[in-house]
Amino acid sequence: MITNIPLELKDNYPLRSASGNAWFDATADSSINYTYKVQIINRKDEVLTENESKVTAYPAKPFATEIIPLSLKSVNGTMLGEFELVNAGLMKSCKVFRSYYLRSGFEEIQGEPLFVDRDGKKIIQITDRTAVPKVPYTYAVIPVDAAGNFGNPSADLKAFNVVDNTIVPSVINFNTTSLETEKAIKLTWDIKDSKDIISIDIYKSKTYDTGYTKVASLAAKETSFLDTDVKPVETYYYAVTLHGAYEVSPSSPRVPGILKASNKNDFSPQNLSLVQDKNLVHLKWQRVEEDTRAYYVYRGNGANGKMEQISKLIITDSTNISYTDTLSQAAQAGIYYYAVADQNTSYAISQLSDKVIAYHKGINALPIPYNVVVRQANDGILQVIWPNMRAESGYINGYKLYRRAKSIDGKQEEALKQIGDNVISSTVNSYTDSTAKDGMVYYYSVKTVDDDQTTLSSPSLEAGITIQPIKINGVANVQIFSNDKAITVKWNNPIADDIKAIKVIRSAEGKEDEEIASLPPTISAFSDTKIIKGNTYYYQLQVENKQGKKSKMTDAVGVKIY
Repeated sequence: MITNIPLELKDNYPLRSASGNAWFDATADSSINYTYKVQIINRKDEVLTENESKVTAYPAKPFATEIIPLSLKSVNGTMLGEFELVNAGLMKSCKVFRSYYLRSGFEEIQGEPLFVDRDGKKIIQITDRTAVPKVPYTYAVIPVDAAGNFGNPSADLKAFNVVDNTIVPSVINFNTTSLETEKAIKLTWDIKDSKDIISIDIYKSKTYDTGYTKVASLAAKETSFLDTDVKPVETYYYAVTLHGAYEVSPSSPRVPGILKASNKNDFSPQNLSLVQDKNLVHLKWQRVEEDTRAYYVYRGNGANGKMEQISKLIITDSTNISYTDTLSQAAQAGIYYYAVADQNTSYAISQLSDKVIAYHKGINALPIPYNVVVRQANDGILQVIWPNMRAESGYINGYKLYRRAKSIDGKQEEALKQIGDNVISSTVNSYTDSTAKDGMVYYYSVKTVDDDQTTLSSPSLEAGITIQPIKINGVANVQIFSNDKAITVKWNNPIADDIKAIKVIRSAEGKEDEEIASLPPTISAFSDTKIIKGNTYYYQLQVENKQGKKSKMTDAVGVKIY
């Protein structure tokens, strides 16, 4: 008879044995049935109470549980399994056993059983860190009660539901499709049975026989893949393999895929420049888009001449490209226009670039200035700069600079004209223009001058600059006060060093506006004593700087004299 046992000792038989509340019979014979009696004896060796057990034998009949296998998968060489504990019975712990395929019997392993609750269910998780690749395993859990007795084992949890080599040889209906809108190649396939497949690997190469690299690893249920890392009109080859817990399927048949021409070509080459050395015309330009693969060079005779292709297809992936054209000495003298078009990976050809100009008069053709730039040095001062063209040809005697202009608002326009009457020395490659005005857009071009002082090259491409109008700040916080003798106007002057005067403009009903005062910038009030009772007067103020530029007039403020 055992009484008053603490709850924590109830199912802990080793601890109960150590504390005198249990005893293990290590001499029991499995062929004999036993009955055990426990007595409580006092200090006088008198039996106070006793309790007799039922007839029992060793080993005892295994106790019943209900444990259902759920899942088994391989993660980085470790097998992870799960069982659902539907009915624990007398179970207090468990042991994990493992069996090899085509071998009889199970052996206990360190399965690291872990009991967790998930979605209202009790789950037993096991971990096998000693699994060997490509070997099918079967796992079972044997429940253990508090006394160490085994219960009935669970149903088997198998790495494969059937024998080895369960993965189907490969996918079927493996095809590729060009998706021009998505700029991708779509791969599709079918799998007869994916239950034993862990992942699907996609391999890709630019050649049929070699060079395949893995580009994706997909879930077992996937039946398509979108490859966006492709270029138009280029053939790629694809293959698929299936991965199980222990094996990899053979590779699928290799199928080709090609993205049809899909990219538009909206941008022509940029920064085309020309350097002429006698009858040699050197062209340079820059790549604009990443998918540009090649270029064509065009030339036309005269401004209205047809632009005709003069180069073969120039295939290059360089950022900076050059090409040299040789003008025949027998070619017609005059102006030649050059332009470049590019071809992208979809084989679409762009529009022609901006044209550049060469001049041909035989063996001593004048070079045309290039890379002309204009910058604002100071207020009203512009500086035009161009390369030293004597480095291109020793036959030039100097330069002539031309300018045209228009106002920002489009109301004024200045025709193209030469700046100055003299030829600029060939040793000088800049010019300072001090005649620029605010609110104008200026365009400059340069010509080289021959030794004969009369023959000129074609003009360079224009360089432009916009001179924004200077804004003059007006006065603020205009206030007006009056009595029968005077009207006083007060205001706040702007903060500026170049104010020349503050102008006061008055208007009366039936009369034109008139300036009645021009005050120094230190004054911020004015009293008008020339007033007549019964009249209404309106006042506006305007700031004028030392350059003669004026601010916008303030809004009119008025008062009537009674």
